[in-house]
Amino acid sequence: MVRIFTAAIKGLSKVSVFRQPLRPFLAAAAVGEGSRAIQRKEYDLAFRVLSPFAEDEIDDGWVAGCQWQLGYLYYHGLGITKNEEQAFSLFQKAARAGSSDAIDYLKRKNAYDKAGHSNDAPHPTL
Repeated sequence: MVRIFTAAIKGLSKVSVFRQPLRPFLAAAAVGEGSRAIQRKEYDLAFRVLSPFAEDEIDDGWVAGCQWQLGYLYYHGLGITKNEEQAFSLFQKAARAGSSDAIDYLKRKNAYDKAGHSNDAPHPTL
C-alpha cells in the first residue's frame, strides 16, 4: 500500500494540472502514514512518505504537518543523517504554512538564542 501511495504522490506531483489541487489531500494521507511509521519506528518509510512535501511552499496545514514531521526526522537523525540546518529550514516552512508545533518550537528556539546560550548548550526540546 505504501509503495502505491508513494508512487501516486510522485506521479501526480509531476502532472502540473494535479500538482496544486491534490497536494493537500496527498499531504493529509502522508501525515497519517508518516505518523504511524514514526510510531512503529519505521523511520525510512516515514522519510519516503513525507519527503515529497519538503519543498512545498503552499499555505496548507497538512503540508505543514509533513514538513514538521520531516524536520523532526532530520533533527533527531531518524531514518536520515542528522541535519539540524535542514530541520530548522523545514520547521520554518511548516510555521509559514501554519503548523502550531513549528511556530511554538521556533518561538522557544528564538528565546533560547536571544538568551545567549552557547552552541554547546542543549537546544529546546521538540
